[in-house]
Amino acid sequence: MAKEKRSVFAIICFILALLSLVVMPFTWGLLTVWIAPISIIFGIISLVLIKKKKQSGKGLAISGIVISVIAIFLSLLLFSVIAAFAWG
Repeated sequence: MAKEKRSVFAIICFILALLSLVVMPFTWGLLTVWIAPISIIFGIISLVLIKKKKQSGKGLAISGIVISVIAIFLSLLLFSVIAAFAWG
């Protein structure tokens, strides 16, 4: 039985999602709002290609999308906290 090839897009999605969480505290969330949507796009592309080409990596793609959505939410929360202290 041949081993299924893992989707490169799913791996990239997951790595970018983790990167968006790691850089958030150091850049006050500014890079997160750029990296996380790119990760979501890679995740959607990978899910389509996984279904079409019968590849593995669906879990990586879904977890990358979920982590990216959480990262965007946290960065928006961070923006609002910073704004509240700056103008409050």
